[in-house]
Amino acid sequence: MRFVCNVCGHAGNELLPIHFENPELSSCTACGSNVRFRWLADRLGRELFGRHLLLPDFPVDRSIRGLGLTDPTSLAKPLAERFKYINTFLDIRPKLDIRTGKSPLGQLDFLIASEVFEHVEPPVANAIRNAASMLRPRGFLLMTTPWIWDGDGQQVLPELHDWKLDYTDTDCIVLNRNRDGHVERFCDFSPFGSEGWSFGRTREHFPELYQWRLVEAAGAWRVENVRRDGAAEIFHNLCFHGGRGLALEMRIFTKASLEHDLRAAGFTSIEFDNQEYADFGIIFPHQWSYPIVARKVE
Repeated sequence: MRFVCNVCGHAGNELLPIHFENPELSSCTACGSNVRFRWLADRLGRELFGRHLLLPDFPVDRSIRGLGLTDPTSLAKPLAERFKYINTFLDIRPKLDIRTGKSPLGQLDFLIASEVFEHVEPPVANAIRNAASMLRPRGFLLMTTPWIWDGDGQQVLPELHDWKLDYTDTDCIVLNRNRDGHVERFCDFSPFGSEGWSFGRTREHFPELYQWRLVEAAGAWRVENVRRDGAAEIFHNLCFHGGRGLALEMRIFTKASLEHDLRAAGFTSIEFDNQEYADFGIIFPHQWSYPIVARKVE
């Protein structure tokens, strides 16, 4: 499937079978964009200008205010050239902690948070509320984050302690280490809406995270945490997204729980966008983790 990259304008790209298996893989031979980057650029254009546009063709309008949370350079640079836009980071300047930080531009027309909220320290609801507070009425949040379906409530997993979601060639498995050290496996797990064990709601890896650190020993990483009540915890079943440290997975969202948190934060219009646009190589081969547009409406 051939497409034009709407991030950089390069034509003659091709989606291969491997990109349908993993849309996070780079698929533009010029700028290296993937499906997620192209969706962000396309949806931003549709929200602001009402039509599909190449990012290089976005009009210059300095009255439009936007903020990025660790946006890729391929998006951040052209956005800064066209709008009053700042790309922020947690650990380097310009810094912004989405849990408590304030917008350096005042009320925003848009906020981009791509693969951010799954890494925010709990409680994540505080970060979502703060994100909503940065937006003006009718402002919008473009959000991508991994999420799965809640399930039908018939086989909801019990409380989990030190857990991770693991994948085999044919199945998904939840591995959990109870507080007493007993290890249990939940097979026939269905994060995608079919029958089987389900989360039932968003599940936190470290719900009482307070004073914590990452520790490496014998080639393995663990989280050592001291809760507010003084109790010590150690977690071994860690999941990193493309690295360590800030890429530590804090939770797996479920769709209904995520929508609930967004509405509770003040977003009154929430769309899980599964509309594909083949001309720009925007395809969604899986039935989960659709990107999200959340709007504040007057």
